[in-house]
Amino acid sequence: MVSVLIASVPIHGHVTPLLAVARHLVARGDDVRFLTGSRFADAVATTGARHIALTGLADYDDRVDINARFPQRARLTGARAVAFDVEHLFINPGVLQCHNVVAAHAAQPIDVVLADSAFAGGAFLLGYPRATRP
Repeated sequence: MVSVLIASVPIHGHVTPLLAVARHLVARGDDVRFLTGSRFADAVATTGARHIALTGLADYDDRVDINARFPQRARLTGARAVAFDVEHLFINPGVLQCHNVVAAHAAQPIDVVLADSAFAGGAFLLGYPRATRP
């Protein structure tokens, strides 16, 4: 049995396609854990995978108005607003995402990580020695 960790930013459009992947891997007999936002716990459970909630600022709800969450963004438009979003929703949570993956691996070894392309924590894993990361 392969131990798989699926990791995704907690955004509906990123999580939803990976639910089908989780369902398929569970059906073929793999041990599947899914690391994403806490609001997706029920959706992950329906696939048969085990949900692991991201922690701290990495666990956010994309349904909340981003300008309410980051009042300083409200005055930005165009490319500056996009750059702000990339920095605050994708890059800044990356280190914490990586720590969440490492903690999951320490709790139960992971053979492979399947990370959403926007999950910056996946890239940060490469900074860990090979012996200590999935």
